[in-house]
Formats: sequence, structure tokens, C-alpha cells
Amino acid sequence: MIKINGVSQVEGNDNRFIESCFRILQLQNVQLPASFDTPAEGARVINQVIASRGVDPKEKEQMVQSLITEAKQALLFLGELSWLQDDERACYFFWASIYLDKYNSTPNHPTITSLVQQPQNAPLYSQLGLKSNPSNSIERFNEVIKYFDRVRQPKK
Repeated sequence: MIKINGVSQVEGNDNRFIESCFRILQLQNVQLPASFDTPAEGARVINQVIASRGVDPKEKEQMVQSLITEAKQALLFLGELSWLQDDERACYFFWASIYLDKYNSTPNHPTITSLVQQPQNAPLYSQLGLKSNPSNSIERFNEVIKYFDRVRQPKK
């Protein structure tokens, strides 16, 4: 990992990772461009935002490390859905179910939700800027991955 002035730099070689960093920073009310053309460009924007913070390098380093850890934890490991990638019918069914239905944002388990607390719904597929009509299984699989990357489900 490259360091500049004692602060690690976010590296831009994985689009999913950079998008995850963007989402985390946006949740922290950091003003960022709506999109980026390449992962390297997205990483450059993230590094500029962190560099512009008026704190000492140790705090900036903690911010970078925290961002990297949280962004990696938010992403679904692709191997978990390899079965979906290998079966076109399963992929179509799975994509259609997330496209048409709504889900709780946390697992519906008695130890997690109390009787008084209403479970919150995860964002709908249509609210996440995903394709509404992918043309083949590869596109459907990619949209499923993007869905899970964007809904930030707990991994429990």
C-alpha cells in the first residue's frame, strides 16, 4: 500500500471496492461526485477527500484504515454466489425475486427484532439504480451482485 505524508492511499483497481468506499463516505455526508469513470479516478477522489481533512496524519491514517476495512466487509464474497453464476434458470429466478419483492434490512430473527420494533425494509431493487431488464444471465448475475453490494445486509 502506498503512503503519502504518512497516510495510506486507497488503491483503485477494483470497481466494487471503490463503489463501496463511495457509499460509506456518502453515508457520512461527504460530498462526492455522483459517479466515476474508472476505479483509479474514484480512488483519486477518495484520497483527495481524506487529504483535505483538517486533522493530523495519524487521524487520517485511521480514517483510511477504517474506510478500507468497512468497505471490504460490506462486499459479498463472489464465491458465495458461484452456484448462481453456473445455473441460468436459478440466476433468472433469483434476480426476479429481488427485482419483484421486498426484504427486511436485518434478518427476521427473534433475538434481533423485538416485538415493539418494526423491521425496516431493505431498499427496493428499483431504488438502487440497477438495470430493470438485463438481457442475459451474465448481466442478471452482475445486477444481483450490485444489489447485495448496495443494500448493506449484515453478514451474520
